[in-house]
Formats: sequence, structure tokens, C-alpha cells
Amino acid sequence: MTAGLSAPPAAGDPSPWVDTTRGRNHLAYRATDGHVRGFYWNGGSDGHEDLSGFAGSPNAAGDPVAYYLPGHDMHQIFYRGVDRHLYEVYCVGEAPVAAWDLTVSASAPPADSDPAVYYSAANDTKHVIYRSADGHLHEIWWVFGTPPAHVDLTVEALAPPAVDRPAAFTIDGPNSQHVIYRGADNQIHEITWQTSLLAGPNTQGDWRWCNKCQGMFWGGNVTTSHCPAGGTHSPPDQSGSRDYILPFSMALV
Repeated sequence: MTAGLSAPPAAGDPSPWVDTTRGRNHLAYRATDGHVRGFYWNGGSDGHEDLSGFAGSPNAAGDPVAYYLPGHDMHQIFYRGVDRHLYEVYCVGEAPVAAWDLTVSASAPPADSDPAVYYSAANDTKHVIYRSADGHLHEIWWVFGTPPAHVDLTVEALAPPAVDRPAAFTIDGPNSQHVIYRGADNQIHEITWQTSLLAGPNTQGDWRWCNKCQGMFWGGNVTTSHCPAGGTHSPPDQSGSRDYILPFSMALV
């Protein structure tokens, strides 16, 4: 395929996806020139694209991973750059590709692994999971069309450090998120959480995680809160915390 389309040879493994709107096959790969490049083909046409070159994003240090969102008619390719930042190269329909730096936008630490990515249709969110140099697993996530947030999953879940690239997926029915990885103890670990719980008569929402003291607090009084680490607790836009729901006065069965 690379020879037939006069494209540079591959330096890594490809990531394929299907544009179900147009019935077109795609793949992205890291070429020997460091660019993230792509192929597309269907019954009557094929072609080659220099995706990162056209978007003006840095060369890749690892293999890209990609998927297509029919509801948004969007192609997205995620990869780790030579600067250890994570990038999304994307296009809507057949518009020109563009790219943005997820690491800078989310104020997240540099990546030491390629990312695992998925989309949650239940709440229209994108998720990027990766390992940093200290073995922590991190999540960059965002509601479609809004700025991303960052969460240190290892700290938030009190999980052991990782030694390789994680795997991740979502189950949209209960909207549960799952991150699977190999730990420094050579055991397989799972970090999981649920984001679709609905508040009921015996629940209280807006409980948040503070990345200063690693504790939970009610987010409705951030400005008057007292953090054991000093000052007030970190607001969600700084900690990247999700909205947790606390049940109370529940019947015992």
C-alpha cells in the first residue's frame, strides 16, 4: 500500500477506522519521517495524506490510535509527540485536518506511553488515558466542544504504579469507565468508575476530589472550605474532579 501510493515506509503499527457516513476505509501510521500519515480507500478511489504535516503538529514518538464519530461526522487521530505531549489531529467530514495540544490545554504532565482512547456516547465525552514518567496513569477528558480536564487516576484511585501503556474502554449502558494495566508488581490492575449515576431522594451531588489533600469535600462551598493541605480545597476546574454523588439514609437489605 505504501509503495503503491508513493508514501514513506512505516516506522510503527497502523490504526484503522471506517468512515461509516461515506463507506470509506482509513488508517493512520507513524512514518519513517516521524509524520503521522494516513491512507483512505473505498471501491473507486484511494489516496495518501500527510496528516500531522498538514496540521502543523510535531513529529510522533509512538503509534497513533484513531476512530470515527458518526454523530459528529468527525475523524480523530491521537498520538504522542517527540515533545512528550499528546495531540489530537482531527477533521469534520472532508474538511482539512487540524490539530491541538491536549497536554497543554489540560495542564497535564508529559506522556511516557502511547495513549489509549475512547468515546462515551452516554455523555458525549472523549477520554485519553496514558502513563507518565512516575508510573502514574492520567486521564484527559472533555465534553465534546469544551476545554479538557486532567485527572491523576493513580492518585484518585489509590492504585499501584503502571509500567506500560494502559488499555481503556467504556460501557455506555451503565456509563462505566474501565482502565486496565500492568503494574510495577507485574499484576494486572483495573481502575473503574461510573459517571451516569442520577441523583435521587437519598443522594447529594456535587461532591468533589481535592488534588491538594486527596480528600473529598462538598463542592458547593469551595470558597469557604478548609483544606488540610492549606487554604481552600481545589475547585473542579483546577483539580479536574468529576461530580460524585453521595447516598445517605439508604435502607439496609
